[in-house]
Amino acid sequence: MVKKTIIPILIITLLMIIPIVAATDLVVRAKPYESMIVRVLSSGTEQTIASIYPKTNVSGFVITNFSVTSAEVDLKVLVIKAGEIIRAKEFEKQSTSSRISIDVRPDEDIEEEAAVLEAEQAAKDAEIAAAAAEAAAAEAATAEEEKGSSFLTGAAITNLEDIDIPNWIYYSVGGLLLVGIIGFVIAKRAPMRAAKLGQISEGQAEKEIGRAEAKIKAAQKEINVVKNQEKIKKMEDKMQKEKEKLQRLQDGEDEEEEEEKQDTEE
Repeated sequence: MVKKTIIPILIITLLMIIPIVAATDLVVRAKPYESMIVRVLSSGTEQTIASIYPKTNVSGFVITNFSVTSAEVDLKVLVIKAGEIIRAKEFEKQSTSSRISIDVRPDEDIEEEAAVLEAEQAAKDAEIAAAAAEAAAAEAATAEEEKGSSFLTGAAITNLEDIDIPNWIYYSVGGLLLVGIIGFVIAKRAPMRAAKLGQISEGQAEKEIGRAEAKIKAAQKEINVVKNQEKIKKMEDKMQKEKEKLQRLQDGEDEEEEEEKQDTEE
């Protein structure tokens, strides 16, 4: 009975102690057919957990994965072309509890796409506002018609045409609503852009550029180390072949010397 109780407790304890390794999907967007190095770091440190080497397809996307035990990770991405780093980006505190999506395209491409999406959304908002203005005008006209039809006297019925609201009022109300909505959308998004541009001073920009250059140099050094390791491996393989060849030659000479000794004794 005691053994039956202890065994489940030991199993539960082991499961609590041993970290659970989970695979996290990573979706990377870049330009079509771009190769890159993705370093997965323990969040807030320079400790590398994994390194992956994805390449985008014709649409500029690639889906890969990595295994971690941490709840959050930092990602450092180097886009490589002809052995040179053409872009470097960092993504901090990425949650590993769900799929991670990152965009390593040039900033100007991302901003251009955002502007297009903004314009499309503004056009949709304008269409909705125009439809709402037309509906409001039609509802107001219906209400006025119903109100006018209720004003009856014993002698005559009020002419509905005399109390109709002129069409220009409907169009004016609709136009004001449309202008107000578009102005609200532009006013809301303009400060966000201004704040984004104003966050970085000249001094901070120089520091960021210096840091980026240092990181790029470090990454280039890492690539050179990989290349040197490949060269060293080829040289070692060549030396091993030469040693084997020399050993075969020496074995052949030993046999010839033994045969000469035997002939001399005879």
